[in-house]
Amino acid sequence: MQQPQSPTLLYASRAGIVFGLYFAIKYLALMYMIPHPGLSLAFLLGTLFVPFLAYRLTKSYREIIAPVGDFSFRDGWVFGVLIYLFASIVVLIPHYIFYTRLLPEQFPILAEKLSEIYAQLPEIYQQHQLLLGGEPLEIMTEQMQQLPVGRMLVADVLNNVFLGSLLSLINAALLRRKA
Repeated sequence: MQQPQSPTLLYASRAGIVFGLYFAIKYLALMYMIPHPGLSLAFLLGTLFVPFLAYRLTKSYREIIAPVGDFSFRDGWVFGVLIYLFASIVVLIPHYIFYTRLLPEQFPILAEKLSEIYAQLPEIYQQHQLLLGGEPLEIMTEQMQQLPVGRMLVADVLNNVFLGSLLSLINAALLRRKA
């Protein structure tokens, strides 16, 4: 006998996939920001739009699940957390590609740009040297070769869900409704 599926989980998974595709497109700007610095503006604007998109998705859910009547704070918050969770799962693929392929390829470009900054601003070089306890570019290169991809991916998911849970508090407060 099949158990009835929760409408919250069903709608959150669908909305989370859409949200995750948006995250993936936004993440493309981050992935190619090192060789193309102009994409940093696209990434920033895309990031600023995330709470508004989450609000629209939660409001759409409210209109489907409770067109009239009560829509509790808890309903809005749980839905918000779930869409961030599902979006984080979707965006794991671009994150993995970035950590395993693109970042190692782009690191020489980053190192070159850092060298230029160090030449122009020696005090930053000195601060990085003190902070890292040695030659900054050598230490970063060594750490890059030992990048724990699995831990980075888990940290990305947890970061997205944590920040999403905080942003969902605001959406839940704005969208709650008493009959």
